[in-house]
Amino acid sequence: MSGSRMLLAERLNSEVKPLVRWCTPSIATPQVRTKDVYGSDISVSFRSLGSLIDHSKAFRHLVRRVRSAYRAGGSLISVNGSTGSNWIVARMFSLGDVEVRNEVSVERKPLVLVAQNCHHSVLNAFKALAVRFRYITCPYL
Repeated sequence: MSGSRMLLAERLNSEVKPLVRWCTPSIATPQVRTKDVYGSDISVSFRSLGSLIDHSKAFRHLVRRVRSAYRAGGSLISVNGSTGSNWIVARMFSLGDVEVRNEVSVERKPLVLVAQNCHHSVLNAFKALAVRFRYITCPYL
């Protein structure tokens, strides 16, 4: 398999291990795992594999595979696992929407419906960022 067609985890196993890195550890997907999660983690400044920001090189291939697997029109790959992603989404909810009425800004924050069994980082982020939310029932807790 050519370098650009290899899975990202495979490239991390083969290309990144000998480098010195200073960044947050990550967790790989269950299909193909990195052999050493801590030893193969990289910084966004490591450009040999491409960029998560502009979806170049190996990341372009990863985004296409995710999009195909979920039959989606697009996909966004995040870092820091579900916790990091949940905080980003919560931050967007916390910004709300600003409407101007009679030359006065009125902030309208959305009400977000959340399953009772959601990841704890969702609740932590919502509470920390003052996002309005309500629980919805779910079949299991």
